[in-house]
Amino acid sequence: MNCLGIPIRYDPSAKMISDSRGLWPFKKIVVGPALRAFPEREQQAILLHEVGHCKMFHLEKRLLRVFTSLFRPRLIAAYCQAQEFAADQFAAGCGYGMELASAFTRIKSNGDPLHPRLDARIARLIAWHSKA
Repeated sequence: MNCLGIPIRYDPSAKMISDSRGLWPFKKIVVGPALRAFPEREQQAILLHEVGHCKMFHLEKRLLRVFTSLFRPRLIAAYCQAQEFAADQFAAGCGYGMELASAFTRIKSNGDPLHPRLDARIARLIAWHSKA
């Protein structure tokens, strides 16, 4: 199974909903059992968010940023959060912005240093949808 050319692998032991992994031609999306709790279009929105990370080479850019920023955590965190917003916008550009916003309302965690708060992500998705 794949999404826009990125292979999808199911990991029954995964604690996360989804994650994009790998570098350059070895990219893949790993999904855990938690993805099944979402309606089908929200699942697609989540997968498109991960595809956005892959298509925009976020992991490669993040690694480069880590090595060139001399490991300044605040700079790295801000950069990672910007990548999350960009991946959200990728899903929205594929027509799944409102589904991604809806999926975010179901998620219990509310961000961490590398991920923006969910309310900020939902607000941006709604704003992008309003402009479309």
